[in-house]
Amino acid sequence: MAHEFILVNQPLKRNWKKRRGTGCVMKGKKAAYAISVITLAPVMALIVATILFFYDAAFFDGWFWYAAVLFFLTLVPLSAYGLEKIIPAVRVRGREGERKLAFIMAMVGFTLGLIFALLFHAPRGPLLIFLTYFFTGISLTLFNLFHIKASGHACGFIGPVVLLLYCSKFQFWYLLLLLPVIYWARMKMKRHTIGELAVGTLVGIIVPLVSIFLESLVR
Repeated sequence: MAHEFILVNQPLKRNWKKRRGTGCVMKGKKAAYAISVITLAPVMALIVATILFFYDAAFFDGWFWYAAVLFFLTLVPLSAYGLEKIIPAVRVRGREGERKLAFIMAMVGFTLGLIFALLFHAPRGPLLIFLTYFFTGISLTLFNLFHIKASGHACGFIGPVVLLLYCSKFQFWYLLLLLPVIYWARMKMKRHTIGELAVGTLVGIIVPLVSIFLESLVR
């Protein structure tokens, strides 16, 4: 009788362990997805700009340039996710179409933002942000042309953070601790390899430093 009870319950235990394992995997994927959304380049623009605005309002010289940064670097790029649903040619291509449209709209926002900043003589802070995002987009475009894969997520995270650290004299250094979390999330979702993440990180570190140098020449 006891032997029969054990035999009957073995499949139940196996099923329970399988369900528990599946549940953990799903939770891990959901967490990775949430991290990926929060660290999108346009979202990082919103986060970093807001931190800088409240850290030192003089960085933007008022609300106008803070709003301009959010419009060109956050709203315009994120509009791709709405346009994707109403453009049939993009919608039928699924995630690949969405990804390409998102990159195009990001470059539109970055380019128009930099032009706007130069035409209307933006203060140093907003100009640095626009330069960083514009040259980040150009760098990733060149990498794609030469078939070198670089993680836009890693680049889009570390670039604004490096700029934030420079402008705040390393006040927010602890944000760097999120970089390994982003690596985990992107690898968990099978979107990037460790090499692609490393290349994206390197680009994201170099571009803000180049932007700071170029801004000094413009002034």
